[in-house]
Amino acid sequence: MQAERGRARFTQALDGFDDGVAIFDAGGRLIYANDSFRGAYETDDDPLLPGTAFDEFVRTLARRGALRGIDDTDAWVARQLERRGEASGRTTWTLADGRLLEVAHYRTAGGETVFVQADVTEHGRRDAARTATEIRARAMLDSVFDGVLTVTPDGMIESANRRAELIFGRAGVELESQNLSALIADSEFKSMLEAVRGGGEGEVREVAGRRGDGRLFPLEVALSPLEDTWSLDDRRRARRTSYIATLRDISRQKELAAQLQQAQKMEAIGTLAGGIAHDFNNILSIILGYGSLLQEQSGEGESGENVAMVMQAAARARDLVEQILTFSRRSEPELAPLDPRPVVKEVLKLMRASLPATIDIRRDIAAGPDLVMADPSQLHQVMMNLCTNSAQAMSDAGGVLSVALRKGDGEGRPPELAGNEYLRISVSDTGHGMDEATTARIFEPFFTTKERGQGTGLGLAVVHGIISESGGAIEVSSVPGKGTTFDVFLPLTAEVPAAVPSPEQAVPRGRGRILFVDDEIPIVRMGQKILGRLGYTVVGATEGAEALDAFRSEPGAFDLLVTDQTMPGMTGDNLIAEVRRIRHDIPVILCTGYSNKVDEARAREMGVDVFLNKPLESATLGWSVARALGTAS
Repeated sequence: MQAERGRARFTQALDGFDDGVAIFDAGGRLIYANDSFRGAYETDDDPLLPGTAFDEFVRTLARRGALRGIDDTDAWVARQLERRGEASGRTTWTLADGRLLEVAHYRTAGGETVFVQADVTEHGRRDAARTATEIRARAMLDSVFDGVLTVTPDGMIESANRRAELIFGRAGVELESQNLSALIADSEFKSMLEAVRGGGEGEVREVAGRRGDGRLFPLEVALSPLEDTWSLDDRRRARRTSYIATLRDISRQKELAAQLQQAQKMEAIGTLAGGIAHDFNNILSIILGYGSLLQEQSGEGESGENVAMVMQAAARARDLVEQILTFSRRSEPELAPLDPRPVVKEVLKLMRASLPATIDIRRDIAAGPDLVMADPSQLHQVMMNLCTNSAQAMSDAGGVLSVALRKGDGEGRPPELAGNEYLRISVSDTGHGMDEATTARIFEPFFTTKERGQGTGLGLAVVHGIISESGGAIEVSSVPGKGTTFDVFLPLTAEVPAAVPSPEQAVPRGRGRILFVDDEIPIVRMGQKILGRLGYTVVGATEGAEALDAFRSEPGAFDLLVTDQTMPGMTGDNLIAEVRRIRHDIPVILCTGYSNKVDEARAREMGVDVFLNKPLESATLGWSVARALGTAS
């Protein structure tokens, strides 16, 4: 009797619960279910009569549509029976009206199974909203251009966005098993962490990052504290301080900065080279001019040979100055029909003089001539660069530098030259060679295999650009430990080079009065002597104002004006303008050692008859005067 009264009080207490409670005996038949449990299911009749078997209960729910999402009734019933057989468990049912029931069960010591169900609809909605928010947050983080990591106080990565995966070249799951210090190639992370722990709002530093393949790259990291840490991947909220690291790969910015720095450096070199070229070309004008006069007096004896050597050296110096100017200034290449053999031979002479005896130079240059469209100064630069690179690859142990030039036979013809006849110039060495990864990047700007400070990484990029502008192609093949070969392919041309007077052809003589202007007195005197020997009367002046006064005093007395461009007071172009105001039909020759103000195109616009680059040689000056006066045959 007392037991029954206790059971009654127990069931009365359960009847007042908001949560549903049902008890099944060890055989699986219903002993008790409170009103909350029964009222949760919308069915025509009560499926929870005392003695109802559990499998019949769940089958009735499935059959009468009380629950959603049941495609296979038998399979679903089987799963519920399997779960009831477990000592405890938890599952969620979705009712027909959309409500969510969380159903938990446990087995008592006496074998009964107690089911407790709770309406968790609001919780589910909040969870769904939270899930949607997290999905949106994840999508937003994955769409930003910076990498974002959440990091524990000891540096372990908790979560990573898509950009962080791309920056480091690692999958998210791989990142989330790493310590941030493993992704940064120095101790910067620890010092950043200490600075932030010390009360700082955040730290931004440039560090060296390490990609998945081990390569280092410049990385900007911003580290700041993240209070009440949240995670995209779980719903844990803990009152603790973690950190958020924002990452930016600054490889491209560094490359652009290096390019800008190099461009500024080249601009400075160009300015310096221009100033040196102007003065040096004036000196060479004096050497070549007076040397040609001395050559006429020396005859063919020993003194004549000595003078000839001086003239050759001065001519080489002239060409070197022009190469420096070509390299340092931005200018369009002057492509013209050219036989490359003399250029190749000249480069090999220069290389032989500068290379140690441990490097043997071998050449195989087929007979010609064969003409290609090229700029001689740029082709010289290409050959010097390729030969210098090959020599540097053998600097430690020595070896053989081989240069071959021959007409292409079609074997190995690059697609750029399909259908064209071509010349093939090969530069080979027996140095340390390169692996495939290095070979694939060898023509990239600023890529270099040299140690820091020993190369800009521009040489082969410039070579590639020059060959491409000439309509050709360049290829490289290399074997580590064996050596490297660069093959330059240049298409042949049927164009004929412009006719130039041969050294043996006599400079035409003439008559006329010439006003010769240059701020260098030796150059004025040289011009007077050279042109005087050719029959002309030369009036010299060392300043523009002096020359203008002489011309203004008797404008009809002069047949030609020869003037330098860069002079103190009045420049050559200003002198020409003033002279032409007085007499518009006077012929003009404009000379320059170097000017960034006037080039050949600008001179043509000014109406200049002949534009001459210094240094001046006697034959060049004589022929130019004859052309300007219209007496050259």
